Amino acid sequence: MNVYNPNKKVDIKLEHIATSLMYKYTLLETSFSAPFKLNKKSEATIRADFDIPNSNHKEMGGLVVNDIARDRRKGHLSFDLRIEAKILHIEGNKSRRRKTVYVICEDLNLEFKNSSSLPNWDGYIVECTFDDG
Repeated sequence: MNVYNPNKKVDIKLEHIATSLMYKYTLLETSFSAPFKLNKKSEATIRADFDIPNSNHKEMGGLVVNDIARDRRKGHLSFDLRIEAKILHIEGNKSRRRKTVYVICEDLNLEFKNSSSLPNWDGYIVECTFDDG
């Protein structure tokens, strides 16, 4: 994912980034990114790695596993991505204010060429919603 600081006057520090992968309103996995600073008018790429199934989470219910298997047999899976970021605005050497922002991207589609292949993103760019608390 690309993160951009459009501000001309203020650097920002992303103190906490949690990226969650959802399937039909069920949390599959959450990935946490290390804090980093974005200077004025700069951009960075962050990576969210998911490990499913994750032994740290309780087992997914049978209905979710069955639904995922059914959709995969059909050749496609649709996921939602939910991102929560705690941002600190920095002006000079002083911290100015903290803000939590939420981004939700729904219906990210993965396509399977066959039952043993890894999926490919279908290339469709979804519109994400943004809420700055």
